[in-house]
Amino acid sequence: MRKIQLILFAVIICIGNNAFAQYSSNKFMVRSGYVEMKLDGATKGQRLIWFDDYGKLYKEEVKSETKVKVFGIESSEKKHTLKIVKDGVIYDVNQLNHTGTKLETGISPEYYSALENMSDAQKKEIADELLEAFGGQRLGTSEFFNRTCEKIKVLGATVWIYKGVVLKSEAKMMGIENHEIALKFDENIKIPSSTFEVPEDISWNEPEMRLGQSLDMFAGEEMEYDSDDEEIFPVEYPYNEFQDAVGKVKYSNFKKSAVFNVDGQYIASFTKTMTECFTIVASSDKDIDSDKAKEELATYSHFTHQGKKMYFGDAIDEDGSNMNASALIIEYPSENMLISIVSMPKMTKSQALTIADQLKF
Repeated sequence: MRKIQLILFAVIICIGNNAFAQYSSNKFMVRSGYVEMKLDGATKGQRLIWFDDYGKLYKEEVKSETKVKVFGIESSEKKHTLKIVKDGVIYDVNQLNHTGTKLETGISPEYYSALENMSDAQKKEIADELLEAFGGQRLGTSEFFNRTCEKIKVLGATVWIYKGVVLKSEAKMMGIENHEIALKFDENIKIPSSTFEVPEDISWNEPEMRLGQSLDMFAGEEMEYDSDDEEIFPVEYPYNEFQDAVGKVKYSNFKKSAVFNVDGQYIASFTKTMTECFTIVASSDKDIDSDKAKEELATYSHFTHQGKKMYFGDAIDEDGSNMNASALIIEYPSENMLISIVSMPKMTKSQALTIADQLKF
């Protein structure tokens, strides 16, 4: 993998992991709650939601029947589903046939603790970035359920949201209308841990989408890690030892949010807010002495620190544009490995070295 591709990949992981975590793990700005929703329109039924610890624990149960009439022919589909999020795993269960899928998110429990330290401005920044990512539009505020909700139009629906909790939605697509409205909402309540227990009589299948695919989706296209004339070399260093090493890193108020093994290259993501993150990436050093790698690293400052050759500079896109990201690349020749610390927004050299000095490989 070329060094510039490596930096771009790390930046995508930094952005994409935050988006995936926010989208898939049902993160709320309320510590706990219970919501009872009525479904009406083409789909009738109810949606019940329980969550605790800002969404670290989450359960959603839907009982519904959808009736659609096309060319005079009416079809009907009944559903009874469960979605449970706990211990970094998303469980999707079909209660009608007792089958389900498990998706390991790779999101550390420490990620959620960052919410407690966020200011209202930081929380609003998260909401704004997610809204922009999904092409949404703010329509102002509206009182509902004795709470001031943000009214937002996104993905073909108008929704009323209170601190991340959807209390009402109206959608019309291809002539089909669906509405959801909260009949009950209790916030900051005590929820028994047994609420989030996963059913035992389920036949588990392979999920249709894995985390890496989800990150590709948020990046807007499938990520290409190599080109026609470039080969990806997997890291020889043991993955479990990489996990142990990055698990000991402490920096400011950043929390380790995820660790991945993607095609033999290791990535650990650390997050402070939706716009402040850094990644630690392990890659092979097999092409470090190539002319192409030397050309790409020419814009970086070269130096030696604690006996290791290092490179530091701004992360530059392939078109030459600045990404407001910095990168510290460290050679580990005894392990045939490079370690890159990529930060968005930029870190100073001294700040990056503070992280590097904690890594023991």
